Amino acid sequence: MEPEERLPFLCITEVAAGNVLVDGLFRRTFGAHPPDYPRHILALYMKEALDVMPAGYMHLAPRGTIALVGGMCTDNRVPLSVNVVVA
Repeated sequence: MEPEERLPFLCITEVAAGNVLVDGLFRRTFGAHPPDYPRHILALYMKEALDVMPAGYMHLAPRGTIALVGGMCTDNRVPLSVNVVVA
């Protein structure tokens, strides 16, 4: 079973304008704006087709053959008690 079949309400994706999409979440967590340079990884909670909100954020800063991870945060306002059966 593929992960998206088990957790259809969660989408992990990289976006170009992550700093814009998670500005509120990042400011609530760190008291500052997120980095305005790539790479932005988001965990999106999809309650319904058009009801999507960022559940988590992680910033990657590529440095040669590695990437530094920073600014990782989650939104505790996203429902955590979703009835899911994982096989």
